[in-house]
Amino acid sequence: PIVFSLEIAEGTNEPINPNSTFPVGVTTVYGTWDYWGMTDDIEWALTWYIDDVVVRSKTWRWAETPEWNGEPSGRFSENIFWQSGKPLNSGNYELRLFIEGQVVQSGTCVIE
Repeated sequence: PIVFSLEIAEGTNEPINPNSTFPVGVTTVYGTWDYWGMTDDIEWALTWYIDDVVVRSKTWRWAETPEWNGEPSGRFSENIFWQSGKPLNSGNYELRLFIEGQVVQSGTCVIE
């Protein structure tokens, strides 16, 4: 499952104080998940939604993922934030993960 938190441990991507509800005023939320079986040629993507509206979407080949350490399994985190540094909007957040165009996992959290 995708686990949400406001912080992650540097080097391990372990979520710190995971939760599914966060207070208004937070500026970053992390989604963290474990992965396995990844190879250089796999295309993967993620999409963040707020109240069912796409607000961020990225697609890569696994070998092109900047944060990848070269291992076929491990833990990965991706965050959502506004470039301006302003607090995130209140609402229902969803993170969907795709492998080769198919949704393989999703998770939700709320800012209220």
